[in-house]
Amino acid sequence: MINSIETKEQILSDSYSGTIPILISENHVLFPKTTYTCEVSNPVDINLIKHAESNDNLITVTLNGKENNSLMEFYKIGTLAQLIGVNEKSPDHFEIQLIGLEKVEIFEAVSNYSFKIGTVSILHDIKSSSDNDYEKKRLVESFSRFIHVSHHSMEKSLIHYPLINKEMLTNIISSLIPISNKEQQKLLELPDLGLRLEIVCQYLENDGDKKEKDDILSIFDPIPINWN
Repeated sequence: MINSIETKEQILSDSYSGTIPILISENHVLFPKTTYTCEVSNPVDINLIKHAESNDNLITVTLNGKENNSLMEFYKIGTLAQLIGVNEKSPDHFEIQLIGLEKVEIFEAVSNYSFKIGTVSILHDIKSSSDNDYEKKRLVESFSRFIHVSHHSMEKSLIHYPLINKEMLTNIISSLIPISNKEQQKLLELPDLGLRLEIVCQYLENDGDKKEKDDILSIFDPIPINWN
């Protein structure tokens, strides 16, 4: 069990070395500023978690390529994450909690242990200088209509809660929309946060279940957008 959570700034200044264990996920794309809880029973992954616990609690989470219609063993764009909770249900069955910190590119991965260790570099999304409520309100309203929940109750918790900014809200909803892992990976790899928000909004506003889901980026209507 991990008892304390450092701020992202503390982690990146105190612990981050650029060489990180790589957890290859079969079925989840982790976005920065989101959390994820999962079960781990693979001996290789359990060794990785134990290694992270005994060091800096940092891992890179990336999507398995071969399991998601790619020729790559794993995708080269992933998310640097902090291990914030470990529940050892048995010696060969862990439940772990992760929080995504930053998007990263994996340059090199070696198997010095039973798991892979990678050299990674942080990728900073392009962001507008503003964090206005209009964009967040549009995203919340689109998502609430999509899942048939009153947007008024969602607004109170998601828009007006000061710790939830546009990046966090965009990435949370990106991780929740019903598209394939491969399509979520495309959203993660977009270099512009505003573009990710716009594509997700258009998907939701056009009733995503009526759209072809084999290419999330194809639904983007390149209308003039005020990124501010």
